[in-house]
Formats: sequence, C-alpha cells, structure tokens
Amino acid sequence: ECRELSTETTDGAISQIILATWLLSEWAKAESPWRPWFVLLPSTFDAFPIALPDPLLAAAFEGSELLQELREVQNAWNLTHTLLSKSSERYRSVAGSYEAFRAARLTVLSRTHGLSGALGDALVPVADLLNHDAEAPTWWGPAETGGFQLR
Repeated sequence: ECRELSTETTDGAISQIILATWLLSEWAKAESPWRPWFVLLPSTFDAFPIALPDPLLAAAFEGSELLQELREVQNAWNLTHTLLSKSSERYRSVAGSYEAFRAARLTVLSRTHGLSGALGDALVPVADLLNHDAEAPTWWGPAETGGFQLR
C-alpha cells in the first residue's frame, strides 16, 4: 500500500487532493457561492482514461506502458480515498463515494492554473473556460505582484 500511495505524496498530488476535497465540500453545499461556476463544468468524466473500468482500459491500452501507469494511478487514488475515508469524518461527510472523489480530482486536473513559486496551483473559476479557443485574445498567469492575472 505504501508503494502505491507514494505517487500521492508529491507536493502536486497533495495540492490536488486539498483542492479536490474543497470542491467536494462546496459541491455538497446547496447555497455555495461557486454554484454558478459548477453548473458550467462537465458533469461526467467518462471519457477520461483514468475513469475507465479495467476491461475498457485493457482493451484501449493493451501492450502499452500507459495501461500500467493508469492502473497505478487508479490504485493510488482509490487508496487515498480509502485512507481519507477511514481517518477523517469531515472527508467522509463530503466525499461519499470514490467516484465523487475521482470526479473532484479530475475537475482539479482539468481546471487548475499553475502559478509560479510557492503559490502552486489555483482554481480560477470562469478563467478555466477561456482556454477552449487557441486564437482567443486572452492571457492569464502569475501577476508580477503575486496572485493571478487575467488580461
């Protein structure tokens, strides 16, 4: 179990877990101020390879190194969810199922903006929707004074 969990102990993975847990907490609130943004987000992640059941993974990636990597990530995420469920009543109250945790992790992976230095990753509601057109006249990233800037 420790070897499987080792991929979850990097700074990036810990940041993702924290953001995913925050998302789960906000998703559980009927009156979350983030609700308008949540409505714009994908409701399923069935097309993400990490969300595929093992028979489909095997059929799609048989003979590739990616198959083993995806299985390892699935195992690590599942173990993380199991450990958090066993050790945190707060987590249990917002996460519920592994599928909810996986949806939150995939939302984080597909929606965060990396900020330089100690700032790490950030969820920037609505700005995450601006990258769908390569020709869009927008720019975003770390501000010189710290934080996130959108132009």
